[in-house]
Amino acid sequence: MAILTSLGLILITCIIIWRACDGFEMASNYLGRNMKEGIKGATINAIGSSLPELFTTLFFYLF
Repeated sequence: MAILTSLGLILITCIIIWRACDGFEMASNYLGRNMKEGIKGATINAIGSSLPELFTTLFFYLF
């Protein structure tokens, strides 16, 4: 039973991360509209791509 619960939590987390990526891509394109591609990729996209892992880690650490 614990395995099914763990797999369910992992599945829910994956779906949340997957759905959040589309919104982040649109937001990063808007925020970085005046930046060169190299700068935008090194700042906005690097930070945003690490946030889902950070939130997932914090979620499983706290619960």
